[in-house]
Amino acid sequence: MEKVVLIELLKSIEENNYTVPRDVDPHQLSLIMMDYIGDTNDELRDKYYATTNS
Repeated sequence: MEKVVLIELLKSIEENNYTVPRDVDPHQLSLIMMDYIGDTNDELRDKYYATTNS
């Protein structure tokens, strides 16, 4: 999955109360996300990977 597509998907998940769309396999999504851990894209890294719910 392209990085921009992943970011758009994560935005849509966030906007839908963190509900993963039915056509997306959460396990596959997590594997794709692991491919981008450590990425230099600050939006991906800081907003979606370093988010904590306090």
